[in-house]
Amino acid sequence: MLLIDGLFRFSGVGLLIFLAVVAARSWPKSKSRPYLVLACASVAALFIGYAPPVFEPPYPLDAVIRFLDVPHLVFVWLFGLSLFQSDFNLRPFHVVVGIAYCLPILCARFAQFGVMDEFPFWMMVMVDVMALGIALHLIASALLG
Repeated sequence: MLLIDGLFRFSGVGLLIFLAVVAARSWPKSKSRPYLVLACASVAALFIGYAPPVFEPPYPLDAVIRFLDVPHLVFVWLFGLSLFQSDFNLRPFHVVVGIAYCLPILCARFAQFGVMDEFPFWMMVMVDVMALGIALHLIASALLG
């Protein structure tokens, strides 16, 4: 099973990095391009960060990767909104929601790496509720846009 996991996981990471590089270099300028590049990089970090222990990178690289995967859902959300809403511009609302979503996850990462002593359970519940809300907002934007 580890072989299959590694095959799919690292193929996905390779494709995401390739897509980010192609989007950054070749695609015409658009509102969606920066969000696509950031989403691909963050989701690739997420794939690597949640790999089984046998595939874990060394500690310093693992710490960087775990912090890079924090805003993955926010970047996917912004990319989706930039695709489905013709008048999309990054507004303070998007920034506030992004910060509110990422802050508890950052606290969890700090607790994971021993910088913080304790991580309150209610923060994880808040992240789950916000993730559901972000996903529903993206689905509604896709259906209505």
